[in-house]
This record gives sequence, C-alpha cells and structure tokens, in this order.
Amino acid sequence: MGAKFDYDSLASTSVRLINRFGKAVLKRTIVNSGTEWNPTQTNVDTTIDGVVTAYGLNEIDGSLILASDKKLLTSSLITISDKIVDGSISYSVISVSVVEPADISLLYKVQLRV
Repeated sequence: MGAKFDYDSLASTSVRLINRFGKAVLKRTIVNSGTEWNPTQTNVDTTIDGVVTAYGLNEIDGSLILASDKKLLTSSLITISDKIVDGSISYSVISVSVVEPADISLLYKVQLRV
C-alpha cells in the first residue's frame, strides 16, 4: 500500500499561491437582522484574496457561461447569495464549485457575472 497523499499540505500551498499571485476583492454578504415584522438587511464586506480571470474560448457556450463572465479562484468560502466587488465592478455569483479531494477543500471556482 502506498503512502497517503498529504492534501492538507496541498491546501496550504493553494492558499499561499492565491495570496501571492491573486489580489484583494470584497465578498459582500447580506446579513438579516431585526424582527420578522421589521427586518433590516445590512451589507457586510469581507476582504478576500482571489484570482480573477476570463473564461477561455473553449469554456464559453453562450448560455451557461457568457463571454463577459469572469472566473474567481479563491480559498475562501463563497455562496450564491454573495456578491463579489472587484474595484468598481459588482458581480453576482452564478455558480460555485469546489475542488475537494478527500474531503479537504483546496479551492473554490466561482462563476461571476455583471
């Protein structure tokens, strides 16, 4: 039997590379507070590191992935209800997929749309 692969080390490497080669973007989460009959929604911004890239021509199909969509690679957990703010551009999160071998999250691939 071979040695078990060290996914924890790989997760640390992915965080280190994103922090080194990525940039700071804002993850905007809407937080609900107040009572049921008088709710208040507040935007909470968290700075995260990520790599924002365009999709390759072979990935764009015109319906699921548009030419104007961007891909965010990050080690931070993102949900569909979050917004990503990169400079003056606010993106909606269309989809989130996780690279997760052996139940260890290495990387989140996030599809963004203006």
